Amino acid sequence: MPLSIIPPNNPYTGVATTVTTYIKNKGTADAGTFTVKLLDNGAGIGWITVDNLAVGTTTGVTFNWTPTTTGTHVLQVIADIYNNITESNETNNNLNQSINIT
Repeated sequence: MPLSIIPPNNPYTGVATTVTTYIKNKGTADAGTFTVKLLDNGAGIGWITVDNLAVGTTTGVTFNWTPTTTGTHVLQVIADIYNNITESNETNNNLNQSINIT
């Protein structure tokens, strides 16, 4: 499940930056390969594959992003976007965070 989204400090339109999210395996078995997706106001920014995540461990995933408009943006992280991992709780794979772009 996504634990946090670390947005850039003072992001500006047209300036390349990074967004990092931390994903934790809170399940009872190791997670095999799965894909993490980052969206900006519903539009896909990128996808990153995580090869394995052992029970109880956390991994950081960093995306490159260049905001194209000013104002409030909702960043959304979705872990296991393709539902490759069998989970007891499929509802905890999303996390949203609003940020302001100047």
